[in-house]
Amino acid sequence: MEVSQFGFLHKELPGLYRLAARAERTYGSNPAASLADLKQAGNWLTANILKREERSVEERESFELLAELERLELLKPDFITVLNRLELTDLRESELFLDAFAVKELLYGIYDLACWYYTTYVDDGFVPKPLYVAPAAGRGEVAIAGGEELLPGLPATVGIDDAFYDAEWGESGAKTADAVIRKDERGGTYIGATLQHWRHGKGAYVWSDGTKYEGGWYRDMEYGKGEKRFANGDSYCGEWKEGCFHGQGMYKWADGTVYEGEWDNHLEHGRGLKTYPDGTVQNGFWSYGEFVYTEDRLNGPMVQPGQSGV
Repeated sequence: MEVSQFGFLHKELPGLYRLAARAERTYGSNPAASLADLKQAGNWLTANILKREERSVEERESFELLAELERLELLKPDFITVLNRLELTDLRESELFLDAFAVKELLYGIYDLACWYYTTYVDDGFVPKPLYVAPAAGRGEVAIAGGEELLPGLPATVGIDDAFYDAEWGESGAKTADAVIRKDERGGTYIGATLQHWRHGKGAYVWSDGTKYEGGWYRDMEYGKGEKRFANGDSYCGEWKEGCFHGQGMYKWADGTVYEGEWDNHLEHGRGLKTYPDGTVQNGFWSYGEFVYTEDRLNGPMVQPGQSGV
């Protein structure tokens, strides 16, 4: 049997194990397939938690089950967020928005939730690993100069790929660094701050196809303010949340189309202004990518160009 971080599920929960282990194995080479397996794993966990709590799951839609699970208040908000993100995922989504690192973050969430499920309902003596660590193929080894015991807040020198950087040993032995240069298994390069094995803080990442993001990160996902220039000539500058356009931002298409305004989960949502190359302007209210109301049907000031820059 192939070694997997989900190996503890193999004997007691083989169905969940197959989905999770396969997602773990393919997130880097085929993120779409990995995401499909993670979505099924999330549905499995939602339904089986409700069954354990003696709630009916027959002939009910998955979003209904998730809503009831949230009402039970059994899970911490982070778990509910992961399940919601998977439920809302459109598996037909363009590869442009399907990033292996975003899929990996969902993989971490399913790992943590699977550990919770196993400890709560299968074996209360099970002690999960404190942190999921994905296979490190192609990643530089980390060496600490000096060999002394490191305590939180203690300065140190971190060596990565034959280069050395000033760093600090964080709480619980977490490695944080202000200037890390790292290449990953997909051929991308990251320069910036890290937390443990994540891109975390301010940094820039260049994908193997030339796409580049520079700005804030949170556990390997674009977060806060940042700018992304895609290999196809498009660009987005503005606010991010969990790897998605979220909040105020400006997207410029390679053909000259520009949208500036509010976003939610990669889609125009809220007040916004879209200008097309032929001079046509749509200024009004958007609902998940669809233009629904013009300016004269809304109250209050509209977005003005220049408000979304980072």
